[in-house]
Amino acid sequence: QAAVVLAERVTGSLEGAYVGIVGAGMAAKIIAESLCDKRRPRSLVVFNRTVEKGLEVLSKCRGVEGEARSLGELKSMVNGFDVLFIAVGGGVKLLEPETLRGEKPRVVVDISVPSTVDRVPGRVYVSTDVEKVANEALHERMKWIPLAEEIIEESIKEFLESASKRPAREAARAVLRLASILLERELKELERNLERGADPLEAARAALNSYTKKIARPLTRALYRLAEEGRYEAIEAFERSFVEEYSRRNGK
Repeated sequence: QAAVVLAERVTGSLEGAYVGIVGAGMAAKIIAESLCDKRRPRSLVVFNRTVEKGLEVLSKCRGVEGEARSLGELKSMVNGFDVLFIAVGGGVKLLEPETLRGEKPRVVVDISVPSTVDRVPGRVYVSTDVEKVANEALHERMKWIPLAEEIIEESIKEFLESASKRPAREAARAVLRLASILLERELKELERNLERGADPLEAARAALNSYTKKIARPLTRALYRLAEEGRYEAIEAFERSFVEEYSRRNGK
């Protein structure tokens, strides 16, 4: 990935570039994936001793025109590339200085260890150059660690707070469901009373009074149980919370 970033820095852009990759190992596949992830080269040629493995690398760069060639064809085709990546075992010189005397390839990035081509400042880059780019990226990412930790800590805090309130939320939903059932029953009773010719105002007052008593009855019993258990702090907390909520909603 750092090799691709380095090549892009030197050329300015890899969009529409003629690119070659030498090798068919894991490193070559990662280069191909990184190359075509957010970029669109014009074409890609993969060189390898085994053409079938070269096709595997090519498959990582879907949607881009390309082909796999044998390693022996590299020298005859090398001057047709804008950028050439080399990712092989190393130890053998693949390209001699005289091969690179033309204007192309403009950039050669060799991550093989040891290098398979001699370093040329501004044109041929080797593993140590790529390592610098990788370290720069790592250093930049390290800057974001404190912020990432802060985001994680805040998310954990929110999750724990939410989890602690879950029993209360479930209890509240159960209460609201029962309240809705009681409301429907009282509305039906109100409707029947109105059909019998009852005074609308009196019928509505009776329905609301009945509904209020049925809603308050379980709360009243719960408060009595708390008193029997001597949990007066819980009673005071409930009363304080109820009064504060009522005052907040009614502006009093």
